[in-house]
Amino acid sequence: MATCERETPGTGPGGPKRGGRLVTRRALLRRLGVGTAAAVGLSYVKPSLLTVGVSKAYANGIYDGTPGGLTPGYWKNWPEAWVGYTTGQLVNTVFTLPSTLSSLGTSTLLQALDFGGGPGVSGGARILLRAAVAALLNAESPAVAYPLTTAQVISQVNAALASLNRDTMLALASQLDAWNNLGT
Repeated sequence: MATCERETPGTGPGGPKRGGRLVTRRALLRRLGVGTAAAVGLSYVKPSLLTVGVSKAYANGIYDGTPGGLTPGYWKNWPEAWVGYTTGQLVNTVFTLPSTLSSLGTSTLLQALDFGGGPGVSGGARILLRAAVAALLNAESPAVAYPLTTAQVISQVNAALASLNRDTMLALASQLDAWNNLGT
């Protein structure tokens, strides 16, 4: 049986300490359903992914309605947990940016997770895109019970970007950020 192939800070040969758990592929398959772990492609799942997406929302393999979400920092540091998207994929291959914001579209999804803010509409778009990429990855992940579907995330982000209104962008960014922090 395959086991943890990576150790994270604060771990030893026995696996993560302080509440962390060493997870075998077989145990992950049991928790997520056959084939899901292979699709996720993980040999080690960070404890937060298990507690948010699996043991909290999917107790005994049954979704209990508890929403979950993981932060931009989680997705930035755990690219092997990405499903359906790649770290090198450009923002403009997922989201539709107005011409005045087109320069943001040439950044990768991984770079967008590191966006800061700034003044004006461009700063608002950067804040939104940081939250949006995390929301996109949460919605796409079979191990996270995110409140929106992938299509809903894309649609809402595209509408906010098209508005070219900083307040509209920040309002959506704030909502996505709240959902992205449900499980942390």
